[in-house]
Amino acid sequence: TVNKNDWFFSCHFWMDPVMPGSLGIESMFQLIESFIINTDLASKNSITNPKITHTPGETKWKYRGQLSPKSKQMDSEVHIKEVQKQPDGSLIVVADGYLLVDGLRVYFAESLRVRIESGSQQPMRTESIGSESPLSVEQLREKLLNLSSPVRLATKPNGQLVQTTSGGEEIAPVTIADLGDKSFMETYGVVAPMYTGAMAKGIASADLVIAAGKKGILGSFGAGGLPMHIVKESLAKIQAALPNGPYAVNLIHSPFDSNLEEGNVDLFLEKGVHVIEASAFMDLTPQVVRYRAAGLKRGANGEVVITNRIIGKCSRTELAEMFIRPAPEKLLRKLVQTGKITEDQAAMAKTIPMADDVAVEADSGGHTDNRPLHVILPLIINLRNRIHKECGYPDSLRVRVGAGGGIGCPSAALAAYNMGAAFIITGTINQVCRQSGTCDNVRKALSQASYSDITMAPAADMFDQGVELQVLKKGTMFPSRAKKLYELFCKYNSFDEMPVDEVKRLEKRTFRKTVAEVWEETKDFYINRLHNPDKIERAEKDGKLKMSLCFRWYLGLSSFWANNGIEDRVMDYQVWCGPAIGAFNDFVKGTYLDVAHPSSNGQFPCVVQANMQILTGACYLDRVNQVKSKRKLDIDTTDATLFSYKPDSPIQ
Repeated sequence: TVNKNDWFFSCHFWMDPVMPGSLGIESMFQLIESFIINTDLASKNSITNPKITHTPGETKWKYRGQLSPKSKQMDSEVHIKEVQKQPDGSLIVVADGYLLVDGLRVYFAESLRVRIESGSQQPMRTESIGSESPLSVEQLREKLLNLSSPVRLATKPNGQLVQTTSGGEEIAPVTIADLGDKSFMETYGVVAPMYTGAMAKGIASADLVIAAGKKGILGSFGAGGLPMHIVKESLAKIQAALPNGPYAVNLIHSPFDSNLEEGNVDLFLEKGVHVIEASAFMDLTPQVVRYRAAGLKRGANGEVVITNRIIGKCSRTELAEMFIRPAPEKLLRKLVQTGKITEDQAAMAKTIPMADDVAVEADSGGHTDNRPLHVILPLIINLRNRIHKECGYPDSLRVRVGAGGGIGCPSAALAAYNMGAAFIITGTINQVCRQSGTCDNVRKALSQASYSDITMAPAADMFDQGVELQVLKKGTMFPSRAKKLYELFCKYNSFDEMPVDEVKRLEKRTFRKTVAEVWEETKDFYINRLHNPDKIERAEKDGKLKMSLCFRWYLGLSSFWANNGIEDRVMDYQVWCGPAIGAFNDFVKGTYLDVAHPSSNGQFPCVVQANMQILTGACYLDRVNQVKSKRKLDIDTTDATLFSYKPDSPIQ
């Protein structure tokens, strides 16, 4: 019977798994050897201490097909053509071989040749395995779940798997601290090589950051898109609960409102925020450079001491490069001239990278380039290595590279670590957790979503440029309505150009207000909240800009309605979401983390439990992979009990 989990399918070939043809030929040779042993051919011909070897001679073979994971049955057979007695007393066995896949003959090998000769007398080698205890699959699972304890395994001649005290194959311990780069944990004072990413507008809430921080997990507060007074209140709450950390705060690039970015940096420096997650930066700005440089000082021996840490979030190599290199000279000079940093701080900034860590964001919720993680992560790791050498940084300043986007289950987390990620970032899955800053309606919708229940829709912050973000499409009309707005924006230059029926449909179905009412609310927001009356003055003269601002009114409020659970706007909810939600829901289905399961007591999952279970599962699967790699162990790799992980009970 074909085992679709056999080792060779994963590496031969990429995206086209087939059994190597050499293994089919090997099966035929083994059948010839079995014939020799079962017919006692050696002793019948007075060959002592028989040794079986290959022997020279012309052999031909033809392949007419392949064996793939979709195949059900493989049969191998040989037809012994002759047994040749040699002058030296040895024998040569000649046979033709055939390999059949699901009854169809696909391999033919002609004149396979095996030699039987006398060998030197050697004692039979046996491996001592010490004392032993038989193990069932469930017992082996329990042993592997004891993550910090090594276990030795062996398979006896009768096929029984046993635990041994010596000999056998050792399965090494794998704890959460072993998964990524230990220096990440040392730098941020955390227990795990991961952090919960900042979801804007407070979805990554103060409560979420606090819950994670109290268990030694770094969480990033989603300050992006929030009014300054809300950021101040949330930061005060976080610092009161976590006076010594760990926590981070998101600094999102604001290309259309530099005052907002400057205000956040002023606040972070004033309140002693020592870790920020810098996101959406298409170029370095004076404010993010100021934050980094203002936290530099000299140690007792003149060495550079970094007090302000930056995690640079990006999805492109050119953006990663700007975080790996030192701050630009022109920005440092400008900051010195304006008195924002000192000459010495500028000098120190030239010797260190802009960021301590680069978080590679793949196919994530919200703003995303939909990059495949297995493509972009190795590229940025290799880029980091080249720049590190070029800049001559010491090992202590090697920028760590982590991975996020699409990580919603232990297998995905382990894959990221195995590709070289120093840490991982989770995002979408945290939004379904009870500490997130959204509403239960959104949590419920997310808990029922699959990996395909997502789509791209126009983004509020870069609407005019046609930039899109990834959102949930199940249970909401937002994606289609947002796309309609962009279609209208591209087609018409003003509301006056738009047909009357089109305007009425827009007011009835999407705005649920008149255009005049939407414009009044938009003016109030820009003048009194953003203190930007100039934009309103321009829009009064520019019909295209006015239309853009009104459309952004809907796009901006749709996320507010979702986060705050506005009941009469359910069909307009904008929910940022990546495909990881499908993997997470499949992972927790039927467990205490599944809100639909009785053991959850009707509660949505805890952010700490969700993330720790993913990490614990990654550790377990790493140990399972060790078992699979030990060729001497006879393990059924199709056994779901052993080769999968479920969060059966809370982690204490």
